[in-house]
Amino acid sequence: MLPGKVASEDYRSTDGEHAEWSQPRPVSMLVVSDVRLVREGIAQALNDDETLLVMGTAAPDVAGEAVSRFMPDVALVDMRMSGALDTARSLRSAHSRLVVVALGVAEADTVLLPCAQAGIAGFVTPGATSAEVGKAVHSAVRGELVCTPRFAGLLLSSIGALAGAPSQADPDALTPREHEIAALLREGLSNKQIAFALGIQNATVKNHVHNVLGKLRLTRRSQVGVWLRNASGVDRDPFRHSPHTPFAMPRPAMAQV
Repeated sequence: MLPGKVASEDYRSTDGEHAEWSQPRPVSMLVVSDVRLVREGIAQALNDDETLLVMGTAAPDVAGEAVSRFMPDVALVDMRMSGALDTARSLRSAHSRLVVVALGVAEADTVLLPCAQAGIAGFVTPGATSAEVGKAVHSAVRGELVCTPRFAGLLLSSIGALAGAPSQADPDALTPREHEIAALLREGLSNKQIAFALGIQNATVKNHVHNVLGKLRLTRRSQVGVWLRNASGVDRDPFRHSPHTPFAMPRPAMAQV
């Protein structure tokens, strides 16, 4: 564990009597990552912020125990870890008052909605500075969401797709080939990549994509993954690549904080 700062108190005298005056209490934090060097580096970078109290760091397998021990206000979870969503979800489930902020989140609707469904209250992009991390943490504690206009648009798009999706999967909605197309759209592949993966023409892919969007009542190809997740009830980790897909979805780059 990396020791954090100790919150301080100051006492001033007023008319001969001692009156207690306290600085605003810093937000206490636990940094969670499966790479020790990464989590300690993040903690060290944030430790200079007087409004934050970095109480320690933890690997994901002991994060729950660390939260019980330190009782932080916020858990800053590295989303580049394998099983990061499961870690965030279990922390929120076991500690309902804990605020979880996701670090290293790519700007993609297939990523944001699962994070929100896992109870994550704040998002930090891979390119964020330590000051921006602190801002995101404070906003999440206040129940606010600080994000880029693109983030806001993707969240609204995901919610709209979710609202327009059927409550249960309809096996007759898509043909077997359209299911293959939808699965590849979910991974973020272009029409050219899909054509190469399935050995068909680009024009054929374009027609299939048009049919998929029409049958699912969607307007954007990026909404297909959200529909599939809601319709099937499958809650996959978007950072983990499916072995059945011929192209791996790139992992977000490491955040520099």
